[in-house]
Amino acid sequence: MKKLTLEYIKKQFELENYQLILTRYVNTKQKNLSYVCSNGHKHKTSWNNWQSGKRCPYCARKKSRPARYKNFEEIKASFEKENYFLLSRNRSNSKSKLISICPHGHLHITRWNNWQQGKRCAICVGNKQFIIGGVKNKFQNEGYSLLTQKYSNNSQMLKYVCPKGHKHETSWSNWQSGSRCPFCAGLARLSIETIRSEFQKEGYILLSSEYRNSKQKLKYICPKGHTDFATWNNWKKGNRCPYCAQKKKKTIEEIRSVFEAENYVLLATKYVNAFQKLEYICPEGHQYWINWGRWQQGFRCAKCSWERVRDLGKQRWQDPVFQKKIYKSLNLTPNKPEKFLNNLLQQLFPNEYKYVGDFQFFLGGKNPDFMNINGRKFLIELYGDYWHKNDDPQDRIDHFKKFCFSTLVIWENELKNQDTLISKLQTFHKEAA
Repeated sequence: MKKLTLEYIKKQFELENYQLILTRYVNTKQKNLSYVCSNGHKHKTSWNNWQSGKRCPYCARKKSRPARYKNFEEIKASFEKENYFLLSRNRSNSKSKLISICPHGHLHITRWNNWQQGKRCAICVGNKQFIIGGVKNKFQNEGYSLLTQKYSNNSQMLKYVCPKGHKHETSWSNWQSGSRCPFCAGLARLSIETIRSEFQKEGYILLSSEYRNSKQKLKYICPKGHTDFATWNNWKKGNRCPYCAQKKKKTIEEIRSVFEAENYVLLATKYVNAFQKLEYICPEGHQYWINWGRWQQGFRCAKCSWERVRDLGKQRWQDPVFQKKIYKSLNLTPNKPEKFLNNLLQQLFPNEYKYVGDFQFFLGGKNPDFMNINGRKFLIELYGDYWHKNDDPQDRIDHFKKFCFSTLVIWENELKNQDTLISKLQTFHKEAA
């Protein structure tokens, strides 16, 4: 699109009786296109705004709504219409202060903007800021004597004397909210003398000489001579001497004596709290740890407990009734390696071996995988490479040997080489026989 010229723009303005005051045109966004409208108003615009229909804002304002600006005579008439007497004689703008007297004789100061929004005499509607005389009357109505002589605002601290003679201060905002003398309500910060007298009522001697707040630790001596600390908050809750209540934190020597009473040797040299791990040696020689909280609950050597559980389990597995109960509940079936070995045994030695690894048969608490069912004391164990990687096969062989059984242990990885496995099985079957 071809760039517009200054002459073309001037002609467009002149068509609507506008006079363009410009000597240089840059582009459509240029905002300094100064002009004089047909009514003589001077203003600026851009070519884009002119094309969108925007013209002189002064003329548009007069046409759309009445002018905001009021002359002083119109403002005075507005006040007199509501029986207000305007004392001001002129004004510069809508924010200028206008002094008037309301129909009830109150001096009222406002602005034209506020007047248009409907704001009238603050005293008549109850929103007027109190003067010191009004505040003093409110205090005296409740027997308080106001000491402050000047009032600024509702956040100012006002000094007073309550009916019981306590001196304090508050703000007008707090007073209106219902706040009164904190000493009478028991909420004021106490003096060190008051706290000392409270301690003495129960036979305690307060050693602290300064009081800051209710969370400060106050040193004292109880009636039985124990020295300790307590905050004023805790004292009000009923907390007293922890030694007398047997709640004082124990020392490492006291804990050591408790351990030694049960033949434990405490290895820890420092005590922090009830959750700290305390190393020890139990009467059975086990070295382990326990915290003071669990010791108080009756717990002792964990390793001794584990051994008792292990021995109890061994005893239970010796019981055939228990074995049969577990066998029924587990519903065990052979895994893939066991199925493979079982099929191979049936091919090599038909009706000679049976899978009993599902708890059908026990010897001394041990359950073998396969056993001979034709009267020969032959057992075959299949060791998984993962689950038995730390086991010694000879231990199982020696265990079953006590019951006059010959045992062959086959590792899971041996199933991959079938020729070697068949040779090993045949050799065991012949030698055992």
